[in-house]
Parts: sequence; C-alpha cells; structure tokens
Amino acid sequence: VTIAQSNDTPPNSDTISNSMQITATAAGSFNSDTFIAMQQFVEGVFFEPFHEEECTLSFWVKTNRPGTYHASLEYNLTGNQATYVIPFTVDTADTWEKKVVHFKFDAPITNIDTGNGAAVIFEMVLNAGSNRQTSLTEQWILGSLSLDSSPAQENWGSSVNDNFFFTQIQIVKGTYSNPTFERAARDRSKEFEYVQRYFQTSYVDVPVQTFTEVGMREFIVSSNGFGGQTITYPVEMRATPTATIYNPANGNNNQVRNAGTGGAIPATGSGTALSRRSFRIATTFSAPSGSGCQAHFTLDAEL
Repeated sequence: VTIAQSNDTPPNSDTISNSMQITATAAGSFNSDTFIAMQQFVEGVFFEPFHEEECTLSFWVKTNRPGTYHASLEYNLTGNQATYVIPFTVDTADTWEKKVVHFKFDAPITNIDTGNGAAVIFEMVLNAGSNRQTSLTEQWILGSLSLDSSPAQENWGSSVNDNFFFTQIQIVKGTYSNPTFERAARDRSKEFEYVQRYFQTSYVDVPVQTFTEVGMREFIVSSNGFGGQTITYPVEMRATPTATIYNPANGNNNQVRNAGTGGAIPATGSGTALSRRSFRIATTFSAPSGSGCQAHFTLDAEL
C-alpha cells in the first residue's frame, strides 16, 4: 500500500484542507493474523479526562469499496488490556460520508496510564484476518489487543487500486448526533507545540538526510580537540528523545561536517546531556582546534 496526504476533502469543509489516502498498489489476501489499519497512539495525560466518560467519535470516510469497516479502541496497558470494536458501513462508492458513533470509556480495568505513555490506541481498520476478528462488537473485550474487526469486514485490498480516504477524526466528551469538527477552534501555534513534543528537527521543509545547509547548526572545536553545541528545545518533549546527528554534506548519521576540509567527524547526540529540554551535539573523535563543524539533527520522542 501507499499512504499520502490528499487535498480531496468532504464538501463544505471549511476547517481542514487535507485527508489521508491509503491505496492498494497490488491485489492481495490477508492471512489469519494480518491486518491493515491507521493507528493513533494517545498519550495518557491527554486521555485521562475521557476515562469513564460517554464519548462521541466522528469522522469522514470515502472509498471505492462500499461495505462494513471498523474503528477500534484499545486500552494499552500491559496485563490490563481491553478492546472495543466499532463497525460502520460505507454506503456509496467514491462518496464522502460522515460517521458518528457513541461509546463509553468504561472498560473494567484499573491503573490506567495518565502520564506520558501510550494509554489508548485508536485504529481505523481497513481489513483484518480471521484471528483478528470478533463478533463481540460495541462492547469492551478484556485481555486482548489483537482484535480489530468482525467477520462482516469488507475485503479491502483484494483489488489493485482499492482506496480509502479519511479526515476530521475526533473524539469528544458527551453524546452528540452531529458534532462539529473542533480543529478550527484550536490555535495553530498550539497545534505545532503539540507536534514538537513528539518530534523536532533542524531540517526545514525537506526530508531528513537531504543534502542541505538550511537550518544546520554550527560550532567550533575547542583547544582539546573536541567540540559541541547545546540545543535547547522550544517546548519540553514528551519523553527523553532519541537524538540522531546528520552530516549536511552527505546525509550520513552519527557524524558532522568539517567546514574547513569538507571531511566528516564522528559525533553523537546522546549521553548525559540528553533530556526532555535540551541535548548536546558532540564530536567523538579528535579534530584540529578551531575547526568549524556543521550538523543537522532529529529528536524522536514518538509513542
């Protein structure tokens, strides 16, 4: 399959200009343990206000294959797991349809994650094998995270170019028959801050490992032959991230570029200086004092 951002959106959509598009690039079949789904991990600190609450899930979908599909919700706590499978029907091919379902986050489990871990997993399920199906829909099933759909599941992906679009997915507290999508009410700068809690990079509007100097960091090797630069994040990250350093000249990781010679100097972004608020790019191999060093980086604290 391929996954892409599309500008195909529901009619009269004035709050969002894109959707996610999944396309089958070849006809396939699903064995008993295989499934295909979009997954969203929800951090405990954001999930806690929804626990024990009546909720409304709403979203827009479009596909070339009408039929039954599923959303699922999973409490993601080792030894304390539960799944809720929600069937929904796409009635007409190649037509945007809004779906609204109601449920309660009241699985009889204890010790939910209210911190920085993945408390809940939300899935939009396109297809699933028989071992991942259950007839117990719209109820909490304890002790499993391996159930995604029901035997009524449409056989999406069995034909080349099968497609599936979705957008404006939201869960809100309360019971509503036609909830308004609320993204327009959120400040876009705040939205960007949320994103930065999970991932940050020095690359500007290009893929990671692109050969570019735009956005790179620069520092000087000191008299002891080593150099570095401390980077303070604009927002605190969800957890201590994994830091990876890249050479701007060739995209190779774990090295910086010697600005004077064009050569590479081994470097790292880990160690005791790595935290949720800052990290230090540091060379790990001696270089001539006064050498200028250039580097890109990524910081990954995704769930």
